[in-house]
Parts: sequence; C-alpha cells; structure tokens
Amino acid sequence: MPTEDYYDRVTLNGHGNLQQHVYQKKKNSQWKMVWRVITEPCTVYAICGVYGICSSPDNETVSCDCLPGYRPLDPNNIAKGCYPKIKPDHYFPNAGFANLGRVTPTDEEGCRKALMDDCYCMAASFVNSTCYNKRMPILNVRISRNSTNGYKALIKVPKQISDGGGILDGDHGGKKSVSRGLLKAGLFISVAFALLFAALAVYYHPLVGRLIRRSRRPSADVDAMLINLRAFTFEELHEATCGFTTRLGRGSFGMVYSGTLIIEDKQIEIAVKAPEKIAVAEQVEKEFEAELTAIGRTHHRNLVRLLGFCNENKHRIWFTS
Repeated sequence: MPTEDYYDRVTLNGHGNLQQHVYQKKKNSQWKMVWRVITEPCTVYAICGVYGICSSPDNETVSCDCLPGYRPLDPNNIAKGCYPKIKPDHYFPNAGFANLGRVTPTDEEGCRKALMDDCYCMAASFVNSTCYNKRMPILNVRISRNSTNGYKALIKVPKQISDGGGILDGDHGGKKSVSRGLLKAGLFISVAFALLFAALAVYYHPLVGRLIRRSRRPSADVDAMLINLRAFTFEELHEATCGFTTRLGRGSFGMVYSGTLIIEDKQIEIAVKAPEKIAVAEQVEKEFEAELTAIGRTHHRNLVRLLGFCNENKHRIWFTS
C-alpha cells in the first residue's frame, strides 16, 4: 500500500506470528491487519503445551484446553500444558476412546488395535487409510474447522474418564476441576464475609452497644455517688503521690499510698488506694464498685471521708482524707 496514504507497521505477537497492520491517514480509521505469516494460530508448535488442545474458531484468538483425562499444570495459564489426572503406568487395561473435537472415530479396527497394543502410544490419527500413532507426550493437538475434514483421531484415556464424554460435550476435566475449585473458594469467602458482616452489625447495633457500655461502667449507685465527687486524672494522682512511692499499707483492693493535694485552695493529706497491677480487669471493676459503694453509704464523724476518684481508661483509683 502507498506510504503517502497509509501508515504501516509490522508486529510479532505472543504466539510468534509476524503480522502487518495498516492505518489510513485521511480517514479516522483504526489499525487493520492485512497480512500474517501464520493464517491458523493453532499450527504454531506446542502453542498449548503438552497434552493441550488448541481451538481458534476465528483464526485470531487462541483458546487452550486439556485433553480428556488431563488437568492444567497452571490453572491460571492452561497454555503451559496439562498432566494426567491418573498417573500413567504405560499399560492401560481399562483404557477406552474419547472423541477429539469434531472428529468422530469410526471402525478403523486396525488403527485401534495398533494404538491399544502399544503401551507407549497415547493417540492415533487416521488419515486416508493410514494410521499415525502418537507417542508420549502429545503435542500440537488442535481443533480445525476446515483443514481436518475427513481426519479421525483416537485418544487413549482411562475408561472411567472416557465414559463421561469428550471435549465437545464440555466435560474436559481441567476446566471443570478449576471451575469447581473456584466455586468452592468463592462460596467459602462469601460465607465468611457474611458472618463477619453479621457480627459487626450486631456488635455496632445501638441496643447492643448500650448493653455493652452498661456492663462496663459502674452500677447506678456508684454513678449517683460519683456525681457529687470530683474526678481526677491519673497524672494528677501520680504527681500528688510522687509516683506512688510512699506506701501506707495494703488493703483488700490493693496498695494504699500517701500523698498531698490542693483542693479548694487547701493542701490536704490524702490516702490513695490503687489496685495491684496483676489484678484482673473484671476483678478490679467489681472491687472498685464495692469499695466506693461501702464508703459512700457510710456517714460517721470518726470515719474517713471519700474525696475523689480516678476512672480513666484502665485506672480505678480513689482517695480519702
């Protein structure tokens, strides 16, 4: 084509086929392939690997499958070839025949017998009254829509597989096996996500959230009492006790420390009660509520008075005069 009217380029595709493309300059067209070395892509040597079968209905795209009784070496790339579902022992007492593509075996008994008598023969093609035996491994099997009219192919496969049908029946084991695996994996992932979503929905439901928060906070009696007390931060009590260094003794709940605080412009000596670090969170919570409730309900001039508390994060501390 004249270069003044067309752009021209030559490419080598992934199957090793050299192709010529043209683009018309004056029109808003697209690149068009006008020539290629190989007109039938499936004739490229070992294009679908060992025990693979090539199909290209439009002679443009290539589709690979496995022969009956074989599965892909790599489910993500069947063109790498296939391997037997059943380990071959080079002798097949239970072998049978499966159809290959559009070609249907007929009564070529001599070809069948030659195939069955040769333990290393995996397939045979019958062309013009001549039987061509194929030894392992099988390469370059293809489904052709035009050039194989009158050809007949015989494939030796285990009997339990050949009873299921041939490639045209859609029962090629590799693709079916991969599809089942993907279906099971997809079903498992879907169920897992559904359970996770249901758990999150229940956990973040307003009613469930209120019940959880209610179970974590002090009881109603303690809530009512804490309203009338001042809450201190852990840092304030840590500073008031000089880092909880001066011990006054030990109580049922934990250690008692000495400290000083300025409350309403007055410096007051206080006794700070804090739980042991090894105490369990639930135990600390119960002891905290019990102690506060007991002190809060006690009113006597000879008893100490509850001055404040710390209910910050995991810290449960209170102090008296």
